[in-house]
Amino acid sequence: MRGASLRQIAAAAHVDVSLITYHFRTKNGLFDAVIDRRTSVFTREQNFYLEECERRAAPGAPELEDVVDAFCYVFLKRAIAGDQGWRLFFQLYTRFQNDPGQGAEIMAEHFDPIAMRTLVSLRAALPGCGEHALQWGFQFLNGALVACLVNTGSIARLSDNSVDSEDYRRIHSVLVSFVCAGLRKICTAT
Repeated sequence: MRGASLRQIAAAAHVDVSLITYHFRTKNGLFDAVIDRRTSVFTREQNFYLEECERRAAPGAPELEDVVDAFCYVFLKRAIAGDQGWRLFFQLYTRFQNDPGQGAEIMAEHFDPIAMRTLVSLRAALPGCGEHALQWGFQFLNGALVACLVNTGSIARLSDNSVDSEDYRRIHSVLVSFVCAGLRKICTAT
């Protein structure tokens, strides 16, 4: 975002700069529209999956695995599909997660609502879990998910290529099991 001019962006998109300024006014307006386009998909789908797992469990609490799966699935199904646009968005998402400036603002505006919604479901799935443990557990869930989405190939290198860092179906099942075990452990320890 900071390294490219509006002219460079227009040239890469094969459009005239005036079209960008007409529709988005500024480079920040264009950037916000790109983020809105992707995050609206995540928010809508994650809400759907969270509501679905709560509906299936009613009148009881949702299963922890279902809640964690609902949060991860929306990301991982796009990784499984291999769409380049989503892969590039995952790289942006990782940058947002690690930028205390603009990234934190973007996370607060676009991702915090679904994070808070997920935390509501996690609280229901883990009654009696302390708030600090729940918050840290969600932080670790998000961090592990981001590490899996932005495939640097490190797990393949470290495993002498015996672990496929792009086997997102396997990543999905291992990640959900790992996070649920960790959440249960830290919730009983507090």
